[in-house]
Amino acid sequence: TVLDGRSQQQATTTRKGEEPSTPCLEFVKSFTAHIGPLSALCIDPAEDTIASVGKEDGLIKLYDVSTFDATAMIKTKEQFGRATTFLQDSSKELLLAVSD
Repeated sequence: TVLDGRSQQQATTTRKGEEPSTPCLEFVKSFTAHIGPLSALCIDPAEDTIASVGKEDGLIKLYDVSTFDATAMIKTKEQFGRATTFLQDSSKELLLAVSD
């Protein structure tokens, strides 16, 4: 679960057919983002972007927090580990670091 502190929106993952662990007050969006489980779900320091990293499908997807729309997808041939974080370099570009 990732919570955006500014808008109080929440992103939660569940397995297909599994009920969420916490009750939801409002249904925002539901879609299948990855085939198989996630290895990581993280939010950037400015709380504008969420990244989901597929454990088996090699996909990294980025979402806009305010709309929960997918904004980018990176297809790789990798299977990722659990460590994922957003970084900002000196140019203020948002970077995503993912371990293997």
